[in-house]
Amino acid sequence: MVPRPHLKELPSVAKHDQRLASELTTELEATLLRGVPLHLCLSGWAQHWDLSNTEAADDAPYTLSRQTQHFDAFLSHDWGTSRWLKLLAMLMVFNSRAAAISTTLVSVLSPLLATFAFGITESLGPMLFSFLTFWVILCFWQRIRQCFRRPLIVFMDKLCISQKDEQLKERGILGLASFLDRSECLTILWSSRYFSRIWCTFEVAAFLRNEQKRHIRIIPVSFAKLVFLLSLYAHVGAFAYYTFSIREDVWTWLAGTTGMIDDWWVKVTVLSSSFSCLASVLGPLIFYIGINLMKDIDSLRQQLSSFNIKRCKCYCCSVSHQDPVTKMRIPCDREVIFATLEEWYGGPKDPEAGGESSSRSSASASPNSFVGPFNKLVRDHLAGIVRETLEDISGQLRYGMCMVVVILMPLFPCCLMQNWMYLQDWSNSTLLIFFLRNLLNWAKLPLWAMLAFWAAIRNCELGLYLCQRKMKYMNQIVVSCLMTILTLILLGFACIPFEIVFFVTRDEQSLFFPLIPFMVIVVIDLCIFVPALRCKWLSHLSPERPLRAPYPGCRSTDELPSI
Repeated sequence: MVPRPHLKELPSVAKHDQRLASELTTELEATLLRGVPLHLCLSGWAQHWDLSNTEAADDAPYTLSRQTQHFDAFLSHDWGTSRWLKLLAMLMVFNSRAAAISTTLVSVLSPLLATFAFGITESLGPMLFSFLTFWVILCFWQRIRQCFRRPLIVFMDKLCISQKDEQLKERGILGLASFLDRSECLTILWSSRYFSRIWCTFEVAAFLRNEQKRHIRIIPVSFAKLVFLLSLYAHVGAFAYYTFSIREDVWTWLAGTTGMIDDWWVKVTVLSSSFSCLASVLGPLIFYIGINLMKDIDSLRQQLSSFNIKRCKCYCCSVSHQDPVTKMRIPCDREVIFATLEEWYGGPKDPEAGGESSSRSSASASPNSFVGPFNKLVRDHLAGIVRETLEDISGQLRYGMCMVVVILMPLFPCCLMQNWMYLQDWSNSTLLIFFLRNLLNWAKLPLWAMLAFWAAIRNCELGLYLCQRKMKYMNQIVVSCLMTILTLILLGFACIPFEIVFFVTRDEQSLFFPLIPFMVIVVIDLCIFVPALRCKWLSHLSPERPLRAPYPGCRSTDELPSI
């Protein structure tokens, strides 16, 4: 959403609004079509997304942009949402995949380089280096990428529209449709305020009106916060597993210090206690934020199901069309946008009129004929896009894989060389079984992480249900603690059997018995994720049927862009 420019006093507001409405539908000249490289948009930890930095001594932010005829993404947002939440969302969307690939490569290659090039056999250093690689790439990938590839060019209102030259600012704002028509993807950094702002709604309307099928990517900023917390939990959990399960010298030290016996129940107790202590700290916070996310999704369902363009808010109306600083008259954004939407959605086009609306002559009788068709477009087609985005577990799992599951990759070389001291026979077949056992010992970790990611999302839904029931003593904090305990119990039933079997059979180096609980975990994950890739599993946004029939003033939804 673009801040409204402070215009000078106009002698005739009505005449001015008519001029603005005509300009909204025209093409911008090439000099005003400007985009900004994504790494500059993210620079200074998204300092340009801070509303408090809107007023600057000069127009320096505008100079960061460059002329372009193509945008990789149009970043749509509202200025009332925290810049930090937007930063987390953009890092997750644009950088997490590169961070996952880099971490995987470093996790495999760094132990080999450390061993054969430097003679370092300690696995802690390569593991920490892999963690560092993840965060460096996640935070700075766009800056690194532009060194050897074309930078991603995006539209960000504050950087691509002049904030000091009032004429350029006005022309840029009124030409938003030109930016959207040249964008491959509309990336919506969604918060609960988004669809209540009229300029945000206008950006969606301008993007949907285009005949080309392009992508709409809707990212709830609170979902990014939840994924980052789960990633933090995965980092600490991976280090705890490395310490208490992989490093044999830790067990030797514990046995010598505490007198513990080297038995399976001792190891299971220590592992369970360490993860329970970790979950007791981060778990309630994760579920508290997750329940708030589900509340946001529920509010989005209500926003779209009852959407009415006339109820959208704009800055000019909130200040009674008078600039609070200069006390001058501000033209009404609502009238300008309504006039443009009337052009796009107000009625069927008459080919004999050269593309003008056939109902133009009756505009005075029905000035807002677009309201019904446009509201229906949002409630049906856009709601369907949002539903697919939020309910598609394959998309959610993609971010879970890149931000959570990949954190377990640094344990891969550590697990492969685990328990070598228990080998009694060094024949080829025994070595093969040994490495296959250790491969299973590592492969279970990503499967556990995927299961934990799914359980966290589902239990957040359950937590929202319990909060909405308003039962006695069941406030959100209590429910978050209960969901933490429930998740630990579910994961315990899935994880502990493998640890017991693997520990008990380490002397015999049996492959068959550890394979049984491993396959159980595989089957559980397949039952959860494979059907969910076809049958959408979040049920918050589920209208009975998407709109398929065309209606006056708009195309059929089959012709509209989809994700």
